[in-house]
Amino acid sequence: QRCCRAPIHRAQRRDYYYYRSLSTATMLLWRIRALKQTTLAGRHRARKLLLQSQSSETSGKMDRSQALVEKLYKVAGTKIAIATTGSGGDAIRALTQVPGMSQLVMEISVPYAKESSIEYMGGEPRKFVSEDSAIMLAKGAFERARLLTALGKCSKETVKALTSTRFVGIGCSAAVVSSRPRRGKHHGYLAAYDGSSVWTRYVSLEKGRRDRKGEDQCFAKQILQLAADVLDVKQDDDEEGVLFVPPASDDAASLKDMGIVAYKSDRKQAKHSGLQRLSAGEASTILYYASSDEDSKGVGGGGGLVLSHTHDSPLPKGTLILSGSFNPLHKGHIRLGQAAQKAVKEFDEKMTTENKDEEGESALRPVVFEISFKNPDKGEIGNEEAESRVKQFVNAVDGPWPVVLSTSSLFSEKAKLFPGCWFVVGADTAIRIVDPKYYENSKLAMYTAIM
Repeated sequence: QRCCRAPIHRAQRRDYYYYRSLSTATMLLWRIRALKQTTLAGRHRARKLLLQSQSSETSGKMDRSQALVEKLYKVAGTKIAIATTGSGGDAIRALTQVPGMSQLVMEISVPYAKESSIEYMGGEPRKFVSEDSAIMLAKGAFERARLLTALGKCSKETVKALTSTRFVGIGCSAAVVSSRPRRGKHHGYLAAYDGSSVWTRYVSLEKGRRDRKGEDQCFAKQILQLAADVLDVKQDDDEEGVLFVPPASDDAASLKDMGIVAYKSDRKQAKHSGLQRLSAGEASTILYYASSDEDSKGVGGGGGLVLSHTHDSPLPKGTLILSGSFNPLHKGHIRLGQAAQKAVKEFDEKMTTENKDEEGESALRPVVFEISFKNPDKGEIGNEEAESRVKQFVNAVDGPWPVVLSTSSLFSEKAKLFPGCWFVVGADTAIRIVDPKYYENSKLAMYTAIM
């Protein structure tokens, strides 16, 4: 058999061992590559497990914070608006990721630029990061919540919502980690305002303890906590750890462990309420409307109803205002208001597209009866007399009817207090409107005020 084989030359043998060694090297390279891929896959799997553990830990925290937000959304009869500048923006994420936000939150604003903050506050504070600044933001948010409600449909239900709804404004002004090293403190002020009380918070953080995101989350949690305190929402023990609730302000050791340099909380209540605010000059108007809720703030109206009230509230655009002394209120006043409703409805159907329902029919505009606290001809009425006149509208014909007390005695002043509203006047009042004696005996002043 060996003789039958073809002779193998040295060159062929050399090529045989060359290709054999080449295939061995190739297999070795493939094995190394496969080993690398296995190692990378292991790394990817390990990293994936780490991310999953971190996300589960974060989701656990978010579940606890979501539980509190869900409790906030279950509070009935309350609308809030939030304005934050400098920090606290993470509160927007915490609120928007839970369904039902529209049941509580009217608006969240971030007036970050100096000019935007000044416009939102209605003036420039002495310091932008201060308690006064936070209170101005809270009061601005409070007014925004009421204004947005008044911008709704021009109806009796909207007017009633302005008195029966509890509006809360929350403001936050903070200075945190910036792109440049900050010489001053990393601190912030928070405030809440509901028309009668002011809640304030102050938090100073340890510099270098957290990055920008961490400090922003601290103030965002403080916003949620402040909302819970104002709305009397109880927090569970596991929620407190997430929501950055510090211990007593005098416990320096615990504060230091949490990276808090200082913490302070306070609440102040208005000295006057209701008619006292009007007589003291702290309010220009007080709007009353009867409510069946016995827990509503206000004076008793009789018939199981309670007169809820709010001060300096805007009215829906297009509201009909019937002014008078109403001493006493009689059917003629009610019939005049109803006649004005029908006349304006006919006008709306023919001339405008405003205040119409889905079927295109014009709705009756609400009538608000207005009593001047200072009558130009009869002088100022007392608190007891004003309260007595207001109660008349609870059990009046086709009532209850909304009524507003104001400090304006002239229609030129009323027009500024109730912009966009329509005034319903009788023949005697129409004559007085064009009487120069109510304009310092100046026809020019009369024409200027009317035009």
